[in-house]
Amino acid sequence: KPKEPENFTCISRNWENMTCMWDPIPNTLETKFSIAFKLPGRAGGRQLYPCPKSKDDDGKMMTKNYCFWSIYTNPIYRQPYEYYTFILTAENALGNFSTTYKFHHYAH
Repeated sequence: KPKEPENFTCISRNWENMTCMWDPIPNTLETKFSIAFKLPGRAGGRQLYPCPKSKDDDGKMMTKNYCFWSIYTNPIYRQPYEYYTFILTAENALGNFSTTYKFHHYAH
């Protein structure tokens, strides 16, 4: 089963984009990751916004360890929200693991 990645960080640059990164724990099995965020509030808490292009053309999760959002991506980077909740999922042949991270957007 995959382990929780280390060093999860997100950085917003000039309110134009946001990048989240993490360091996967070394594993002999190929492990793929997906990330999505949800926003505070009644409607935002139900909607998940996945990483743009977090899946390949066959709908399979990708192995990359970062995600980039901007005003040009789909879903778009949503600047006015102070807090984001990220859900990071790791998946390999032995199972999957999900964890959440609360990110204070205005502090970064």
